[in-house]
Amino acid sequence: MIKRSGAPVLKTYTLFFLILLLISVFPVLFVKDRSIFDIGDGLTQYYVLFVYTGRFIREACNNIFIRHVFELPMWDMTIGMGSDAIIISGWPNDPADPLYWISAVVPPCASEIVFEIVLMLKLYIAGIAYILWSRNKGHEGLKVVAGACVYVFSGAAMVLVREPSFINMYYLFPLLLLGADRLWEEKRYRLYVCIVAYCTLVSYYFTYIMGMLLVFYCLMKFFTGKDRSIKTLLGLLGRFICFTVTGVLIGIGPVIPSILNVSSLNRLSYSRSISLLSPDILRRFLIHCFSCDAPLGDVFIGISSFALIALVCLISSKKKEPILMISVILAIASLGLPFLQSVMNGFNYPAIRYFFVFTLCGAYVVTAAFDEIRNLKSKLFYLLLTISIFLFVLSFFSGDRLAVYSALSLFLAVLITGIVNKAVTGSGRVRDCSYMAVILLTCLISTGSCFYELEKDVLNEAGTAYDTLTGDEAMVLAIKNDRDTCRTDIVRPDYSETIRNGTLMAGVHGFDFYHSNADQDIEDLYGTLGVLSSPSVFNQTGVRGRSYLEAICGVGHVVVSNEQGAIRAPYGYEAEEHGNDFTSYRSSGGANIAFFYDDLISLDAYYSMDPVRRETCMMYGMVVEDLNVPVADEIIDADIVPYEISNGGDLVMNGTDIVAGADGGYIDFDTDMISGQISVLVSGYQGTPKVYRIDIDLMSSGEIICSEHMAGYSKENTYYAGVDTTVVCFDDIEENIDKIRIHFDYPGEYSIDDIKIYVRSNERLSSTYEAFYSHADIEDVNYREDGNHIFIDASSDRNRYLYIAVPYSEGWHATVDGEETNIIKANIAFMALPVGEGEHKIELYYRTPMLVEGICLSAVTAAAFAVFCIIDKKRNKNGHQE
Repeated sequence: MIKRSGAPVLKTYTLFFLILLLISVFPVLFVKDRSIFDIGDGLTQYYVLFVYTGRFIREACNNIFIRHVFELPMWDMTIGMGSDAIIISGWPNDPADPLYWISAVVPPCASEIVFEIVLMLKLYIAGIAYILWSRNKGHEGLKVVAGACVYVFSGAAMVLVREPSFINMYYLFPLLLLGADRLWEEKRYRLYVCIVAYCTLVSYYFTYIMGMLLVFYCLMKFFTGKDRSIKTLLGLLGRFICFTVTGVLIGIGPVIPSILNVSSLNRLSYSRSISLLSPDILRRFLIHCFSCDAPLGDVFIGISSFALIALVCLISSKKKEPILMISVILAIASLGLPFLQSVMNGFNYPAIRYFFVFTLCGAYVVTAAFDEIRNLKSKLFYLLLTISIFLFVLSFFSGDRLAVYSALSLFLAVLITGIVNKAVTGSGRVRDCSYMAVILLTCLISTGSCFYELEKDVLNEAGTAYDTLTGDEAMVLAIKNDRDTCRTDIVRPDYSETIRNGTLMAGVHGFDFYHSNADQDIEDLYGTLGVLSSPSVFNQTGVRGRSYLEAICGVGHVVVSNEQGAIRAPYGYEAEEHGNDFTSYRSSGGANIAFFYDDLISLDAYYSMDPVRRETCMMYGMVVEDLNVPVADEIIDADIVPYEISNGGDLVMNGTDIVAGADGGYIDFDTDMISGQISVLVSGYQGTPKVYRIDIDLMSSGEIICSEHMAGYSKENTYYAGVDTTVVCFDDIEENIDKIRIHFDYPGEYSIDDIKIYVRSNERLSSTYEAFYSHADIEDVNYREDGNHIFIDASSDRNRYLYIAVPYSEGWHATVDGEETNIIKANIAFMALPVGEGEHKIELYYRTPMLVEGICLSAVTAAAFAVFCIIDKKRNKNGHQE
């Protein structure tokens, strides 16, 4: 008999956890030589955040203890084009996770394995959280361990492979329910407030989801309880509102800046058509529920098949578990209700990010019905066995391996459970241990199928994470050329090959950026200029060698691929260092993040131009949102090239509508001989494939000279963000181009509103660059960065504007010669200051907006709550004495 103390339960759980970990996870690590996180978000977002947390802590300690500067590192120029480290880390806020703090003392060479240990430790803690919650429900012994194993080693829990931070909810949600139960039944509030506060701090996004689920839980608890009076309801409502608000206010302070930034993102407001029903997701769940599946891409569903046996036994036993049964029904039904999924995702696109509910329900079914398994009736046994055999045969001939794993898991679970019930009639301990063996087997199938299906193409190669992000030849060249005064742009053969957040890891002033909590101004800049970056706006890959944009963004070096037919170095840059696969080029005329402008261009005038002409206007004048700016003459240095259209391959074209067949097809644009800088402006493109790719080739006498690729998301795709205009730029074209071919790689229906081809001769380019350098006066500006501060020494012979190609934020403040000066938002996303004639000392300093106010709010609330707890404790003590 396992004692009430819980220590034997913990020991038993630890033993089974290690066994399952050893069999299901370790072979992937050591035999297959893979990491337990994938090459997508796992590597480029969450592993990066883990390492960056350590860097953030070290810099903060260095400021305080070495430099004696009492400030947090807030602004970081290596995050994309520059961003607020506190705002970015707030989605999700992994730096608030104590387990991530260990990264501060971990060297880069060991960061990958430590990150994996942290992920496995979180899995282990999730099981402990489940044990605490289920024991509070009155369950003890092996049944609790059984539920914990089902909860932790499920296909759904393997979300840590793709979205490692999501696993936090696996241990936070049971603790939140535990706190809610105590608040409900025993009027103990401390645990509930602490968990709500920590949830809010770690991930306000998932706190919303868990809050919605908690509302459902409390409603079920009330309406299935004995006391359903209005008085009781109002009392519970007041209690929960009071302590929930308290917990949220304690935790929300440090993440208020991140919340404000997220709320400003346009992509969250795009309207999407959401169907009433989605039977396909429900179908996929039913055939893969005992292995694993990712029906909407970012989360997994899947659980031990023993949960179905337990559910059948629970129903047949007529044991009263109304909340559990309602929860199971609602959870499964929600898979076919996209509108409900949208509500759970903040009224945005449908998502199943409440996935942890499925495994929690399944695990608790196992715990609640564990003692009833022995009573599985013969009719039910044969029915389940027949269903499992039918599903296995059906899935085997369908070729769906995940369905085969799922059906096999159910067949083995039913068969072995039936044999145990027949063969073991005496000792209850032997029978219970046999059930545990079945649970372990089915858990291995669920988690193992996930790992081994992902291992081939998705999981990161072991021991390569840090080097992948910082050690390839292009990044090494960028590191060599990194300067505080300018940026480095890495132009790979295909923008999709960009190592996302690589410059952040390497500490390079660059462009590449990948994070949900993006800078809306940078998104607007990319959008108005048609920058080929990514169909997902929060994935930026640089300006792809567009020479004018490189100059405007202060790019001193461009690293370009040596691959035949790839994008070439932009005009105005000369080769500096050659490598095997890449060559580094430096700006011939020099570059600086800060330089001068003489003339202004109104925002209205800017928007009246197309993207190709907008980049020209920025070379001559600074774009500002000022109605008093006189309308300037539009400067045109690019000629529109006439063309004749023909199509070929498996493609049918009717006006702006295009249908590409299974073999793909292309459209040819025949032109006169052109050379120099060639830009192709594709406006208003859209396609029916959820993700599609379009290749653009420059051709001469039938030979492909240079190629670029663009992609898009359909409006039905989760990540569609309104990106439908792109400029593809080919520089340094010496060959005589007579044809431009646009090739559609994916079959489907497309539409393109307009295509324009522009050409700039080298003479035109030279003239524009001469005009740019004549007003920029780069040599008269000395730019220097120091943490949250930028220092500039500037000398001017007239009144003009000092432009700083650093992203604009309300957190920036500026002084010119010691006097506060208002910062002008310039060129859509950057900053500028008016300066007069003479020499000037300029300082810009950054403070995260609303951070101090938020921390004060949390501190005051926490102090008030502490005082309340002390008073309440004394009052209760005095009451007992009386």
